Amino acid sequence: MKESTPGNGRRVLDWLLRFADYPVPDLASAGLTFRPCQLTDYQKVVEMANKESQKRYGFGWYDQYAKTMDSCYMNDIVVGLEGENLVAAAITYFPDNGSPCGADIPWPASIGQSIGGVSCICIKDEDPDMVNRRDSVATRLLLACRQTLSERGMVGMFVDGSRSDENVLQSLGFCKWAEYKELWRKA
Repeated sequence: MKESTPGNGRRVLDWLLRFADYPVPDLASAGLTFRPCQLTDYQKVVEMANKESQKRYGFGWYDQYAKTMDSCYMNDIVVGLEGENLVAAAITYFPDNGSPCGADIPWPASIGQSIGGVSCICIKDEDPDMVNRRDSVATRLLLACRQTLSERGMVGMFVDGSRSDENVLQSLGFCKWAEYKELWRKA
């Protein structure tokens, strides 16, 4: 089994950050802005999620984005812009609030009712028009998600199914919560 290839035992990690354990770093914006997803972002977000999930074998991303976009939880998606160019998105969710992502991923609620989640971290990192590097965008996207969760009363943040960004997550104070292998089989 080739563990580095998708579906053949590639390592996948879940991460947990308790906000009290790690202060928010003071970083310059790097020309990036983050905000809740709006209806006008719909097509761009879904297209980016589809393209990036195919490229990274992030199965389920498109479905999670589509379900969230088509619900009253669209504002739980945090989008990142470099100028007017959409370069990143992630879905935030909260314990027992009825969001599609929260219903599909029970782990944050099992840790505690004040732990929010972040899923489907999507970064358009091979765009020739993009100035920032992936790590820079990922760091700031995660900080924007942290702020979103904190503003809604969460005291911690759970990131599920990460296959990359390990250094970024550790630099922001995240601890590994679970490690597993990604295995697929033909149906």
